[in-house]
Amino acid sequence: QGPLVIADADFDTKKRRSPSVAKASTERGSATSRGVGLPQTYQRLPGTRREAKGLSKTHKLPQNRVLVGAKATEAALKKVKGPTILHVATHGFFVDAPEEPRTQKGDVRTRRKLIDPMLRSGLALSGYNHRGSRDAQDDGVLTALEAASLDLRGTAMVVLSACETGLGKVRTGEGVYGLKRALALAGSESQALTLWKVDDDATEALMTRWYTKLQQGEDRLDALRATQ
Repeated sequence: QGPLVIADADFDTKKRRSPSVAKASTERGSATSRGVGLPQTYQRLPGTRREAKGLSKTHKLPQNRVLVGAKATEAALKKVKGPTILHVATHGFFVDAPEEPRTQKGDVRTRRKLIDPMLRSGLALSGYNHRGSRDAQDDGVLTALEAASLDLRGTAMVVLSACETGLGKVRTGEGVYGLKRALALAGSESQALTLWKVDDDATEALMTRWYTKLQQGEDRLDALRATQ
């Protein structure tokens, strides 16, 4: 598939889960970040829509390859199959936690949620602010654990235009556990992420100029350095 851009997620989109999937969602809860202590709500990022529009023009993308607003969902992201470039502009998160949280005896699932960095890092997508009333498989939260299951074979580059997407937990001998590790496991060739909080407007400008250089045939890393 060609490039895919996901941006300006509508975090307030409401979509209640049906009774038929409620039980299954609970059973699959160990793969989600529920109970981890995520930020309660997020505000929309208007700059990311302008960013998406600029990238769409640069790459001459058809309408169905630019998903914004209510279409910027977790479910849509999980359906991707090897886009040449995957660009996601939204809020990212990494929730720090103690190594040995106090849990009730035998509460293995709760303990795993609290200490597993692959459940504590991820992206906020459409419906995030109402995630408690949605199906766990499309609740607006894409954890790193879920991202590792994406089909990114053949994807040259994944760009997470969001805050602190490169953060994670370092484990001796195994590197950083977080979104970057997940995207590599999913099959992507390279990943561009952030280590700090980023400004909405400045990021829009940086991404637009960077992609223009890429379209002109410049090397990914050299183009980014020149743009910075």
